[in-house]
Amino acid sequence: MEDTAVVAIRMPKLLKEESSDFFRSCGMSLSQGIQLFLRQCLNRNELPFSVIPDRELNYETAAALKEAEKGIGCSKAYEDVDEFLRDLYA
Repeated sequence: MEDTAVVAIRMPKLLKEESSDFFRSCGMSLSQGIQLFLRQCLNRNELPFSVIPDRELNYETAAALKEAEKGIGCSKAYEDVDEFLRDLYA
């Protein structure tokens, strides 16, 4: 059996309840959901999702994000690293 450790965290009650409901709907406990998140962070060596600000964006920022999502005003997209390096050193 794997050694285990207890982790205690404080969070808003509603966040715990909603998260528990969500993970239950996925067939797992809150503890299993948190473990899944932590394993994905370690497997990817980064957060397994984009972080979205928990606030309303001003018009200019929201418009810039929408343009970036559509590729407007962005640099060229490359098929592979070699193509990128050719342009970089050209």
